[in-house]
Amino acid sequence: MTVTRLFASLRDYDCESLHSCLTEKYEYGTIEFDVQTYVKLLTFKKNLFFFFPYKFSFNTRYNFKYALDSIRIALEKDFRESNLFREKYYAEYDTFLAYIYEDNLIISKFEKDGKLQMIDCIYLFKSQTYSKLYEYTWQISYT
Repeated sequence: MTVTRLFASLRDYDCESLHSCLTEKYEYGTIEFDVQTYVKLLTFKKNLFFFFPYKFSFNTRYNFKYALDSIRIALEKDFRESNLFREKYYAEYDTFLAYIYEDNLIISKFEKDGKLQMIDCIYLFKSQTYSKLYEYTWQISYT
């Protein structure tokens, strides 16, 4: 099974090529098909909340704020054209992006200038549901 790393695939697109991919026909299972599916989501006339499905970490221990700034800059670069697309065609709707860093769910919003503004930081283990799911995920059986 192959998986598209969407954030990396988006680096090859600008705002206009994202828009033009909506009218193309792509084969299921291709990167182009996955990008098109994502762009279709961007066309929803609603506020959107995306979850970036990676846990960020660094080899070196950084100050929490510095680490969040580094992550923010990287995400702004990867999703720049998506944000421009959303601003150009659906400016009246907000786009949120959430990710995990140091067991915190960081909720951010794309602002009009293309910057990600942190809205909230939630410690994940405050959630009993998350804690239970985490336990199930990392439970090791030796039988």
